[in-house]
Amino acid sequence: ANAGTPSGAAPAKPREALVVMPGLELRVDDLGNLTADGTQGRLGDELKRRLDRFNAMQRQDKIEHLLLGALRYGPYAMFVLLPAFALLLLVVYLDPRRRYPERPRRYAEHLVFAAHNHAFLALIIGASAIVAQGAVNALAAAWALAYFLRSMKAVYGGRWSGVLARAWLVAVAYVVLFAFVTVGLVFAAVMIR
Repeated sequence: ANAGTPSGAAPAKPREALVVMPGLELRVDDLGNLTADGTQGRLGDELKRRLDRFNAMQRQDKIEHLLLGALRYGPYAMFVLLPAFALLLLVVYLDPRRRYPERPRRYAEHLVFAAHNHAFLALIIGASAIVAQGAVNALAAAWALAYFLRSMKAVYGGRWSGVLARAWLVAVAYVVLFAFVTVGLVFAAVMIR
């Protein structure tokens, strides 16, 4: 019997695929066990061996392993998402120069803005991790949001309604990208040990 399944209990039902790539479907069941379909050869055997080792852990150990992996690789995720964030800004600020001629136009200018805001966010996240107080973390999150909106207004100009609408579009797209990166972090935490 699997270490995550109580003896005599039916195995957990697999959910929809968490990751779907050519030649690989990664699934997670209700107990947090991971299975991979479509893998073959030496790479498939190694993947199966690592997944079996992960699935043999107790539930609490799995959660701890995934959290530590996400914390370990989280800064890399922010670094990887930095160019995507700049690209999102470039897309939402595609407009003629007539109204705001000083607005950043080139990708490099958006990249500098993105790097500045990512650095501030990393500082806030680091300080929040050290303090670890609910009210302080909520205040830090509100400060980070206000800082980002004010910096968009200062750099890109325009009305507040336009700033808020563009910030909303960027935030939704960024959250979707972050979800994909998080799935990659979970997979990396399981595979790299």
